[in-house]
Amino acid sequence: MDAVICWADTSDTQYITQRNIDLGTEKQEYAKRADAIRVGKRDELRFCIRGLYYNMPWLRNIYLVTWGGQFPAWLDKNDCATRKPPILPIQREKLNGGKYMYGSIAVEACIHTIPNLSDFFIYANSDTFVCKPMAQEQWLENGVGKIIKSSNTFFIDPSLKKAHQHWYKYGTLRQWKLFKQQFPNPTFQPFMEPHQITLFSKQACMDVKHMYPTLYDKTIAMKGRVTEDYIGRLLFAFMAIQKGYSVFNTTPPKMLYYSKDNLYKPIKHIPDLLCTNLNSQMNAKQYNAYMRCMLDIFRRPHPSEIYLSYESTCYYRYKDVNTCRDTPMHDMNLDSIQRIPMKGGTRKKRVSTGRSRKRQSKIY
Repeated sequence: MDAVICWADTSDTQYITQRNIDLGTEKQEYAKRADAIRVGKRDELRFCIRGLYYNMPWLRNIYLVTWGGQFPAWLDKNDCATRKPPILPIQREKLNGGKYMYGSIAVEACIHTIPNLSDFFIYANSDTFVCKPMAQEQWLENGVGKIIKSSNTFFIDPSLKKAHQHWYKYGTLRQWKLFKQQFPNPTFQPFMEPHQITLFSKQACMDVKHMYPTLYDKTIAMKGRVTEDYIGRLLFAFMAIQKGYSVFNTTPPKMLYYSKDNLYKPIKHIPDLLCTNLNSQMNAKQYNAYMRCMLDIFRRPHPSEIYLSYESTCYYRYKDVNTCRDTPMHDMNLDSIQRIPMKGGTRKKRVSTGRSRKRQSKIY
Protein backbone atom coordinates (compact mmCIF):
# COMPACT_ATOMS: atom_id res chain seq x y z
CA MET A 1 0.00 0.00 0.00
CA ASP A 2 1.20 3.50 -0.84
CA ALA A 3 0.74 6.86 0.89
CA VAL A 4 0.14 10.24 -0.78
CA ILE A 5 0.86 13.63 0.83
CA CYS A 6 -0.41 16.90 -0.66
CA TRP A 7 1.89 19.88 0.01
CA ALA A 8 2.93 23.25 -1.43
CA ASP A 9 5.48 25.84 -0.34
CA THR A 10 3.32 28.96 -0.47
CA SER A 11 6.26 31.26 0.34
CA ASP A 12 7.94 30.41 -2.97
CA THR A 13 8.11 33.52 -5.17
CA GLN A 14 7.37 31.54 -8.31
CA TYR A 15 4.25 30.09 -6.66
CA ILE A 16 3.05 33.55 -5.59
CA THR A 17 3.66 35.08 -9.02
CA GLN A 18 1.88 32.29 -10.92
CA ARG A 19 -1.01 32.23 -8.45
CA ASN A 20 -1.60 35.98 -8.89
CA ILE A 21 -1.63 35.53 -12.65
CA ASP A 22 -4.11 32.64 -12.59
CA LEU A 23 -6.48 33.89 -9.90
CA GLY A 24 -8.80 36.85 -10.05
CA THR A 25 -8.47 39.85 -7.74
CA GLU A 26 -11.09 38.59 -5.28
CA LYS A 27 -9.60 35.11 -5.08
CA GLN A 28 -6.11 36.54 -4.75
CA GLU A 29 -7.03 38.15 -1.43
CA TYR A 30 -8.60 34.92 -0.22
CA ALA A 31 -5.57 32.92 -1.33
CA LYS A 32 -3.19 35.25 0.51
CA ARG A 33 -5.13 34.83 3.74
CA ALA A 34 -5.34 31.08 3.27
CA ASP A 35 -1.61 30.80 2.60
CA ALA A 36 -0.74 32.82 5.71
CA ILE A 37 -3.17 30.98 7.99
CA ARG A 38 -3.85 27.48 6.69
CA VAL A 39 -0.57 26.67 4.97
CA GLY A 40 1.81 28.79 7.03
CA LYS A 41 5.25 27.41 7.76
CA ARG A 42 4.90 25.39 10.94
CA ASP A 43 7.04 22.41 9.95
CA GLU A 44 3.87 20.35 9.50
CA LEU A 45 5.23 18.42 6.53
CA ARG A 46 8.31 17.43 8.53
CA PHE A 47 6.16 15.90 11.29
CA CYS A 48 3.78 14.28 8.78
CA ILE A 49 6.67 12.48 7.07
CA ARG A 50 8.18 11.40 10.39
CA GLY A 51 4.85 9.92 11.45
CA LEU A 52 4.38 7.92 8.26
CA TYR A 53 8.00 6.74 8.11
CA TYR A 54 8.24 5.43 11.67
CA ASN A 55 4.65 4.37 12.36
CA MET A 56 3.78 2.81 8.99
CA PRO A 57 7.00 1.04 7.90
CA TRP A 58 4.95 -1.39 5.80
CA LEU A 59 4.17 1.33 3.22
CA ARG A 60 5.52 0.63 -0.25
CA ASN A 61 6.00 4.26 -1.35
CA ILE A 62 5.31 7.74 0.01
CA TYR A 63 4.34 10.06 -2.85
CA LEU A 64 4.82 13.77 -2.17
CA VAL A 65 2.49 15.67 -4.52
CA THR A 66 3.87 19.21 -4.80
CA TRP A 67 3.23 22.38 -6.80
CA GLY A 68 5.53 23.13 -9.75
CA GLY A 69 8.12 20.52 -8.83
CA GLN A 70 8.78 21.96 -5.37
CA PHE A 71 10.65 19.87 -2.83
CA PRO A 72 11.39 20.67 0.84
CA ALA A 73 14.89 22.10 1.21
CA TRP A 74 15.47 20.25 4.48
CA LEU A 75 15.08 16.83 2.84
CA ASP A 76 17.82 15.04 0.88
CA LYS A 77 16.00 14.24 -2.36
CA ASN A 78 18.39 11.52 -3.52
CA ASP A 79 18.76 9.81 -0.15
CA CYS A 80 15.04 9.69 0.70
CA ALA A 81 14.37 7.91 -2.60
CA THR A 82 16.54 5.01 -1.40
CA ARG A 83 14.86 4.62 1.99
CA LYS A 84 12.13 2.13 2.83
CA PRO A 85 9.55 3.38 2.25
CA PRO A 86 10.99 5.82 -0.32
CA ILE A 87 9.70 9.37 -0.66
CA LEU A 88 8.99 10.09 -4.33
CA PRO A 89 8.07 13.61 -5.58
CA ILE A 90 5.12 14.00 -7.95
CA GLN A 91 4.44 17.28 -9.76
CA ARG A 92 0.69 17.86 -9.44
CA GLU A 93 0.46 19.64 -12.80
CA LYS A 94 1.39 16.40 -14.56
CA LEU A 95 -1.81 14.87 -13.15
CA ASN A 96 -3.93 17.62 -14.69
CA GLY A 97 -2.62 18.09 -18.21
CA GLY A 98 -0.04 20.68 -17.18
CA LYS A 99 -2.56 23.04 -15.55
CA TYR A 100 -1.71 24.61 -12.20
CA MET A 101 -3.84 23.68 -9.17
CA TYR A 102 -4.01 25.76 -5.98
CA GLY A 103 -6.57 23.87 -3.88
CA SER A 104 -6.48 20.46 -2.28
CA ILE A 105 -9.95 19.62 -3.65
CA ALA A 106 -8.70 19.65 -7.24
CA VAL A 107 -5.59 17.67 -6.29
CA GLU A 108 -7.59 15.03 -4.42
CA ALA A 109 -9.77 14.49 -7.49
CA CYS A 110 -6.84 13.40 -9.65
CA ILE A 111 -4.26 11.80 -7.31
CA HIS A 112 -5.54 8.35 -8.30
CA THR A 113 -3.87 8.91 -11.70
CA ILE A 114 -0.37 8.72 -10.18
CA PRO A 115 1.51 6.04 -12.17
CA ASN A 116 1.91 2.65 -10.43
CA LEU A 117 -0.20 3.77 -7.45
CA SER A 118 -1.54 0.92 -5.29
CA ASP A 119 -5.24 -0.06 -5.50
CA PHE A 120 -5.76 1.30 -1.97
CA PHE A 121 -3.66 4.17 -0.68
CA ILE A 122 -3.36 6.35 2.41
CA TYR A 123 -4.00 10.05 1.78
CA ALA A 124 -2.68 12.77 4.09
CA ASN A 125 -2.61 16.53 4.13
CA SER A 126 0.50 18.04 5.65
CA ASP A 127 -1.43 18.90 8.82
CA THR A 128 -2.52 15.31 9.56
CA PHE A 129 -0.24 12.94 11.43
CA VAL A 130 0.20 9.33 12.52
CA CYS A 131 1.30 9.42 16.16
CA LYS A 132 1.48 5.71 17.03
CA PRO A 133 2.51 2.53 15.16
CA MET A 134 -0.37 1.18 13.09
CA ALA A 135 -0.69 -2.17 11.32
CA GLN A 136 -1.75 -2.43 7.71
CA GLU A 137 -4.73 -4.57 8.80
CA GLN A 138 -6.20 -1.47 10.45
CA TRP A 139 -6.65 0.00 6.95
CA LEU A 140 -6.88 -2.97 4.58
CA GLU A 141 -7.85 -6.55 5.29
CA ASN A 142 -8.50 -9.37 2.79
CA GLY A 143 -8.50 -6.90 -0.08
CA VAL A 144 -11.23 -4.73 1.49
CA GLY A 145 -10.52 -1.21 2.72
CA LYS A 146 -11.65 0.21 6.06
CA ILE A 147 -13.18 3.69 6.15
CA ILE A 148 -13.33 5.80 9.32
CA LYS A 149 -16.49 7.74 10.13
CA SER A 150 -16.28 11.13 11.75
CA SER A 151 -18.56 10.06 14.62
CA ASN A 152 -15.57 8.20 16.04
CA THR A 153 -13.59 11.41 16.49
CA PHE A 154 -13.27 13.08 19.87
CA PHE A 155 -12.42 16.79 20.21
CA ILE A 156 -10.32 18.70 22.70
CA ASP A 157 -12.13 21.98 22.05
CA PRO A 158 -15.98 22.14 22.18
CA SER A 159 -16.10 25.28 20.02
CA LEU A 160 -14.06 23.55 17.33
CA LYS A 161 -16.40 20.57 17.47
CA LYS A 162 -19.41 22.78 16.78
CA ALA A 163 -17.77 24.60 13.86
CA HIS A 164 -16.33 21.38 12.44
CA GLN A 165 -19.65 19.53 12.50
CA HIS A 166 -21.50 22.49 10.93
CA TRP A 167 -19.03 22.79 8.03
CA TYR A 168 -18.88 19.04 7.49
CA LYS A 169 -22.65 18.65 7.68
CA TYR A 170 -23.07 21.21 4.90
CA GLY A 171 -20.46 19.47 2.73
CA THR A 172 -21.88 16.03 3.48
CA LEU A 173 -25.38 16.97 2.34
CA ARG A 174 -24.07 18.30 -0.97
CA GLN A 175 -21.98 15.22 -1.65
CA TRP A 176 -24.84 12.95 -0.60
CA LYS A 177 -27.20 14.73 -3.02
CA LEU A 178 -24.76 14.15 -5.87
CA PHE A 179 -24.34 10.51 -4.90
CA LYS A 180 -28.11 9.83 -4.88
CA GLN A 181 -28.35 11.07 -8.46
CA GLN A 182 -26.62 7.83 -9.48
CA PHE A 183 -27.80 5.63 -6.58
CA PRO A 184 -31.37 6.59 -5.56
CA ASN A 185 -31.51 3.73 -3.03
CA PRO A 186 -28.07 3.50 -1.39
CA THR A 187 -27.22 0.60 0.91
CA PHE A 188 -26.05 2.85 3.78
CA GLN A 189 -26.87 6.07 5.58
CA PRO A 190 -24.86 9.26 4.91
CA PHE A 191 -21.82 9.74 7.07
CA MET A 192 -19.09 12.29 7.64
CA GLU A 193 -15.42 11.50 7.09
CA PRO A 194 -12.95 13.25 9.44
CA HIS A 195 -10.22 15.60 8.32
CA GLN A 196 -7.60 13.04 9.17
CA ILE A 197 -5.38 10.59 7.36
CA THR A 198 -7.84 8.54 5.32
CA LEU A 199 -8.02 5.61 2.92
CA PHE A 200 -8.75 5.99 -0.80
CA SER A 201 -9.84 3.29 -3.22
CA LYS A 202 -8.38 3.86 -6.67
CA GLN A 203 -11.22 1.95 -8.33
CA ALA A 204 -13.82 4.07 -6.52
CA CYS A 205 -12.09 7.23 -7.78
CA MET A 206 -12.20 5.88 -11.33
CA ASP A 207 -15.90 5.03 -10.99
CA VAL A 208 -16.69 8.57 -9.80
CA LYS A 209 -14.75 10.03 -12.72
CA HIS A 210 -16.72 7.84 -15.14
CA MET A 211 -20.15 8.62 -13.61
CA TYR A 212 -19.64 12.39 -13.22
CA PRO A 213 -17.49 13.36 -16.23
CA THR A 214 -18.64 17.01 -16.49
CA LEU A 215 -18.41 17.67 -12.76
CA TYR A 216 -15.05 15.92 -12.59
CA ASP A 217 -13.59 18.20 -15.28
CA LYS A 218 -15.02 21.20 -13.44
CA THR A 219 -13.47 20.05 -10.16
CA ILE A 220 -9.92 19.55 -11.43
CA ALA A 221 -10.11 22.99 -13.09
CA MET A 222 -10.94 24.71 -9.80
CA LYS A 223 -8.46 27.40 -8.72
CA GLY A 224 -9.44 27.29 -5.04
CA ARG A 225 -12.37 26.61 -2.73
CA VAL A 226 -15.82 27.24 -4.22
CA THR A 227 -19.40 27.20 -2.97
CA GLU A 228 -20.95 25.31 -5.88
CA ASP A 229 -21.00 21.53 -6.35
CA TYR A 230 -17.75 19.67 -6.81
CA ILE A 231 -16.35 16.16 -6.42
CA GLY A 232 -14.88 15.78 -2.95
CA ARG A 233 -13.19 12.99 -1.06
CA LEU A 234 -16.49 12.11 0.62
CA LEU A 235 -18.02 11.15 -2.72
CA PHE A 236 -15.13 8.72 -3.25
CA ALA A 237 -15.86 7.18 0.16
CA PHE A 238 -19.58 6.84 -0.66
CA MET A 239 -18.71 5.07 -3.90
CA ALA A 240 -16.27 2.71 -2.17
CA ILE A 241 -18.90 1.65 0.38
CA GLN A 242 -21.65 1.27 -2.23
CA LYS A 243 -19.52 -0.84 -4.56
CA GLY A 244 -18.12 -3.00 -1.76
CA TYR A 245 -14.52 -1.89 -2.16
CA SER A 246 -14.48 -0.74 1.46
CA VAL A 247 -16.42 -1.22 4.70
CA PHE A 248 -16.75 0.84 7.87
CA ASN A 249 -13.97 0.40 10.39
CA THR A 250 -15.57 -1.23 13.44
CA THR A 251 -12.47 -0.66 15.61
CA PRO A 252 -11.38 2.81 14.52
CA PRO A 253 -8.17 4.46 15.75
CA LYS A 254 -8.30 7.17 18.38
CA MET A 255 -8.25 10.59 16.74
CA LEU A 256 -7.76 14.11 18.01
CA TYR A 257 -8.23 17.62 16.63
CA TYR A 258 -5.96 20.13 18.31
CA SER A 259 -7.10 23.74 18.19
CA LYS A 260 -4.96 26.82 18.71
CA ASP A 261 -6.83 27.81 21.88
CA ASN A 262 -5.77 24.61 23.62
CA LEU A 263 -2.22 24.24 22.35
CA TYR A 264 -0.74 25.04 25.74
CA LYS A 265 -2.83 22.35 27.41
CA PRO A 266 -0.81 19.11 27.41
CA ILE A 267 -2.13 16.07 25.57
CA LYS A 268 -2.60 13.52 28.34
CA HIS A 269 -3.15 10.59 25.99
CA ILE A 270 -1.45 10.63 22.60
CA PRO A 271 -3.96 9.57 19.91
CA ASP A 272 -3.32 7.29 16.94
CA LEU A 273 -4.15 10.08 14.49
CA LEU A 274 -3.76 13.81 15.03
CA CYS A 275 -4.93 16.84 13.08
CA THR A 276 -3.73 20.38 13.80
CA ASN A 277 -5.94 22.17 11.29
CA LEU A 278 -5.13 25.58 12.76
CA ASN A 279 -7.50 27.88 10.90
CA SER A 280 -6.25 31.17 12.36
CA GLN A 281 -2.93 32.77 13.14
CA MET A 282 -1.24 31.97 16.44
CA ASN A 283 0.47 34.26 18.89
CA ALA A 284 3.97 33.56 20.20
CA LYS A 285 2.79 31.58 23.22
CA GLN A 286 0.55 29.36 21.13
CA TYR A 287 3.26 28.84 18.51
CA ASN A 288 5.86 27.78 21.08
CA ALA A 289 3.35 25.44 22.70
CA TYR A 290 2.51 23.95 19.30
CA MET A 291 6.17 23.27 18.50
CA ARG A 292 6.76 21.79 21.94
CA CYS A 293 3.79 19.45 21.51
CA MET A 294 4.84 18.28 18.03
CA LEU A 295 8.48 17.81 18.99
CA ASP A 296 7.45 15.75 21.99
CA ILE A 297 5.42 13.39 19.79
CA PHE A 298 7.76 13.28 16.76
CA ARG A 299 11.22 13.35 18.33
CA ARG A 300 13.06 11.14 15.84
CA PRO A 301 14.06 12.91 12.61
CA HIS A 302 13.70 11.20 9.26
CA PRO A 303 17.10 9.78 8.22
CA SER A 304 17.11 11.95 5.09
CA GLU A 305 16.57 15.27 6.86
CA ILE A 306 19.47 17.55 5.97
CA TYR A 307 19.12 19.86 8.96
CA LEU A 308 16.78 20.53 11.81
CA SER A 309 14.50 23.53 11.56
CA TYR A 310 14.96 26.73 13.50
CA GLU A 311 12.09 25.69 15.74
CA SER A 312 13.81 22.39 16.47
CA THR A 313 17.08 24.10 17.32
CA CYS A 314 15.19 25.88 20.09
CA TYR A 315 14.48 22.44 21.49
CA TYR A 316 17.86 20.76 21.04
CA ARG A 317 21.40 21.71 21.98
CA TYR A 318 24.26 20.75 19.67
CA LYS A 319 27.93 20.33 20.42
CA ASP A 320 28.61 21.81 16.99
CA VAL A 321 25.62 23.75 15.72
CA ASN A 322 27.11 24.66 12.33
CA THR A 323 28.03 21.06 11.56
CA CYS A 324 24.58 19.79 12.52
CA ARG A 325 22.79 22.36 10.36
CA ASP A 326 24.70 21.36 7.23
CA THR A 327 25.00 17.60 7.80
CA PRO A 328 22.39 15.08 6.60
CA MET A 329 20.73 13.19 9.41
CA HIS A 330 21.92 9.84 8.11
CA ASP A 331 25.56 11.06 8.40
CA MET A 332 25.11 12.79 11.74
CA ASN A 333 26.15 11.39 15.08
CA LEU A 334 22.89 11.68 16.97
CA ASP A 335 24.78 11.29 20.25
CA SER A 336 25.89 14.89 19.74
CA ILE A 337 22.30 16.03 20.15
CA GLN A 338 21.14 16.60 23.70
CA ARG A 339 17.50 17.31 24.42
CA ILE A 340 16.85 20.26 26.70
CA PRO A 341 13.59 21.76 27.95
CA MET A 342 12.22 24.86 26.25
CA LYS A 343 11.87 28.12 28.11
CA GLY A 344 9.38 27.95 30.93
CA GLY A 345 9.03 26.17 34.20
CA THR A 346 6.97 26.32 37.34
CA ARG A 347 5.14 29.40 38.44
CA LYS A 348 3.50 30.06 41.79
CA LYS A 349 -0.22 30.64 41.65
CA ARG A 350 -2.52 31.51 44.50
CA VAL A 351 -5.38 29.06 44.85
CA SER A 352 -8.35 29.96 47.00
CA THR A 353 -9.12 27.27 49.60
CA GLY A 354 -11.19 29.22 52.13
CA ARG A 355 -9.33 31.15 54.80
CA SER A 356 -6.17 29.10 54.41
CA ARG A 357 -4.69 29.95 51.06
CA LYS A 358 -1.87 27.70 49.99
CA ARG A 359 0.57 28.41 47.24
CA GLN A 360 0.63 25.64 44.69
CA SER A 361 2.92 25.31 41.71
CA LYS A 362 1.44 24.97 38.31
CA ILE A 363 3.26 23.80 35.18
CA TYR A 364 2.91 26.15 32.25
